[in-house]
Amino acid sequence: MMIMPPKSSIIARAVRKIFKDNGTRFPSNDKTTNEKAIAGVTSGMMKLHDTVTWQATHFGITFYMTSAIPVLQEPNYFVSQMIKGPFKKLYHQHLFEEKNNQTIMTDIFEFEAPYGMLGKVVEKLVLTNHMKTFLVMRNAYLKAIAESEDWKKYL
Repeated sequence: MMIMPPKSSIIARAVRKIFKDNGTRFPSNDKTTNEKAIAGVTSGMMKLHDTVTWQATHFGITFYMTSAIPVLQEPNYFVSQMIKGPFKKLYHQHLFEEKNNQTIMTDIFEFEAPYGMLGKVVEKLVLTNHMKTFLVMRNAYLKAIAESEDWKKYL
């Protein structure tokens, strides 16, 4: 969860755009994952039913994952869902709620590893913490943009 300025504000709009803009680079993640959009919508704003294929390195292995935007309810909610890739399931909800004159951004991130019981063990021992760290780093970057003048670049 991350708190930002009110969603009606120009800054909060910029941060929401960053989330859906595949041209946005997240330096904290780029250093460790070499994440990049390689097919589908590779730059610019994602719209309802758009897809993107990501290439990223995790644990020294290059992975490819295609995601779609099956739900988009501007400005409060959107979902990115894996339709092809390394997980059995990956469903990421992004919620924006105004409360006490601030925007609260909430990630609901659901995933399941493949490979049955072995996947469940890897999920508990390694993947859950790895994915949480990945999201925390990404959200820290977004918060830094919202609290600086950098948000202006995304309007």
